Amino acid sequence: MIETSGNAEFTAQSVVILQQKILNAIEQYDSCILGLSGGSTPRPVYEELGQRSDIDWQKVQLFLVDERYVPPDHAESNQKLVRDTLLKHADVPPDQCYFPDTSLGIEDCVLAYARSFVDLFAARPPDVMVLGLGPDGHTASLFPPLP
Repeated sequence: MIETSGNAEFTAQSVVILQQKILNAIEQYDSCILGLSGGSTPRPVYEELGQRSDIDWQKVQLFLVDERYVPPDHAESNQKLVRDTLLKHADVPPDQCYFPDTSLGIEDCVLAYARSFVDLFAARPPDVMVLGLGPDGHTASLFPPLP
């Protein structure tokens, strides 16, 4: 846990921590599997993180921890958030960005996204995950009182 005096300090400290975790994974595995959440809190973190030139973004694979079933250009889409912030600057190859295909029916979308994780996590689990915590205590779209 980090304690900060405000949003700017939170963003700066979060970026440093994430940058170091990503660099460590790349050094150890020659790649990094990065899971990202949505929401308003990570927006400035993703924006700043994407501008870090010492990260070899070609070696990063990223996926969404949670997503809404909306088109990828919808204002509430976490994919849109990641594309508009981190991916605006970070040159992660498109085939290394794992996003749900919401053009499919919801069941097919969920099944296809789950199948993509089989390949992504074949060698190891995620190296780094950003998980938010909502004001009601939810994380990764798991809302209380769900187990």
